Amino acid sequence: MILAVCDETFSLSPAQWQTLSDKAGEVTCLSAGALTPAALASAEIILGMPPLESLLGAPFLRWLQLTSPCRRAYAQPEHYVSPAVRVTKPGGCYGVPGAEAVLETFLRLSRGGGQELHGATVALLGLGAVSTALLPLLGAFGCTVRGVRRNLLDKPRGIDELYALRDLPEALARADFVLCALPLTRETAGVLDLSRMKRGAVFCSLSEPGVFAPSALTAAAEAGLLCAAAPDCLPPREDRMFALIAEQLDRYLAGKALSDMVDFVKGY
Repeated sequence: MILAVCDETFSLSPAQWQTLSDKAGEVTCLSAGALTPAALASAEIILGMPPLESLLGAPFLRWLQLTSPCRRAYAQPEHYVSPAVRVTKPGGCYGVPGAEAVLETFLRLSRGGGQELHGATVALLGLGAVSTALLPLLGAFGCTVRGVRRNLLDKPRGIDELYALRDLPEALARADFVLCALPLTRETAGVLDLSRMKRGAVFCSLSEPGVFAPSALTAAAEAGLLCAAAPDCLPPREDRMFALIAEQLDRYLAGKALSDMVDFVKGY
């Protein structure tokens, strides 16, 4: 049985419900607050963001498709009954709306603080879907882009300089704008020291609390940084999210590997 956990950013239309039902049989749609032990106990597939404490009530769960960017807690195997559970992220569904929201935040803060995005140096901490979608937008502004990530073997197009996590202070030193989009893992917990940023820099974060201390935002603002945490990212278009779910479901039913899986070892 497929259990869809619906909220303000994810739901199924009648036509979408019918499509999933035709593919896989019974489909139940419930809000997070209305989940029942019977629905959880029967679920082989869950779509959405169920409360973490509910997952231990789903002994037959084999696939969880997240519909919001992955939080660290969903990447911890102790929340699941079976070690065979596969957890998948929403892929690039949030890339474009997230990038547009970050760009708008950069422009809004720069107008109030005298910074200019055109020709500026921008540091992207974490090169996931949002940062990747932001690269061509920054290119249009003639920005120099510094990227920070684990893998240094392949420099993405649009990145001028690539840094390892251990070289984070160097990447921050001359950045006029900084986007923190690092996943919260054992490696990144507390890794970002906002005092390393130059005075007057514009800072925007999409990361979970823990990559830097929340109290550090206040101290940084007092030191002259222009800060915005978690700008409002538009939810992905409903048709894009459903297209991803339908494609993943076809792969699951055919016994094929699912794309964009959460890595329980890396923690994201």
